[in-house]
Amino acid sequence: MEHPKLTVRLLLSLARHSFLGRGGFRRKILGYIERHTHAPFQMDIRGAPFLIHFDNETERKSIFNNYNIREVEFLKQACSAPDSVFVDIGANSGYFTQILSLSMPADGTVLALEPNPQMVERLRGNLDLVPNAKRKETADITIVESAVGTKNGEAQLTLPSGPNSFGRAYIDNTKDGVTVKISTLMDILTGAGVSHISALKIDIEGHEDKALKPLLDAAPRDLLPRAIVIEHTSNDEWGDDILQLLAKAGYVETGRTRGNALLSLAS
Repeated sequence: MEHPKLTVRLLLSLARHSFLGRGGFRRKILGYIERHTHAPFQMDIRGAPFLIHFDNETERKSIFNNYNIREVEFLKQACSAPDSVFVDIGANSGYFTQILSLSMPADGTVLALEPNPQMVERLRGNLDLVPNAKRKETADITIVESAVGTKNGEAQLTLPSGPNSFGRAYIDNTKDGVTVKISTLMDILTGAGVSHISALKIDIEGHEDKALKPLLDAAPRDLLPRAIVIEHTSNDEWGDDILQLLAKAGYVETGRTRGNALLSLAS
């Protein structure tokens, strides 16, 4: 697999260690990289190998090594103990799954939930970049090819078109898109034999309430995630204010970034 040209690697290194990796400078540098690099290309991000495509916003932003830093560190801390379990709902191409799996204790478990077949292919490709010898020393990863919702069955996954939209698929009631499996989170966890969750990340384009509310209604407290990173920018699409429901369940917001809320379950 091709690696970026030397000039691109030098520019990225400079941007990663300076203010050039943010804001308007980042957009200009990214434009230059797109014009002078053939995608996909391989590079390490926060100690984990990835194949980078330019049609996915998550992949594009991640090359600067500062994408969702607070979220990553919050989840890593929550998954630092032996037998940790990380659940990645809306795994995309595996940004959180890959980084967490390589940082968790070797007896840990990662469940990566992703319904988009094309994105699952990218996720598997990224996981395959880790040498077998090293993978045997890292957390076990299970990919669950399913959306998460209020019931089991099938759903329509709409695949937006346009620049940088590849990773922004969402569940809709229209007949457009791709038919995918949908399951309740409780059933997915039961099927995977999960008895506790150290941390959970969820980013599913406005479907977060439908994925988490059934778990809050049905799960014993021991099964509730000790830490949650949840995207809050699609809250206008929620039928229920899931942040309020999480607060009632005992979660405390310990941090907030532009895109995500960081929650911890009170003892």
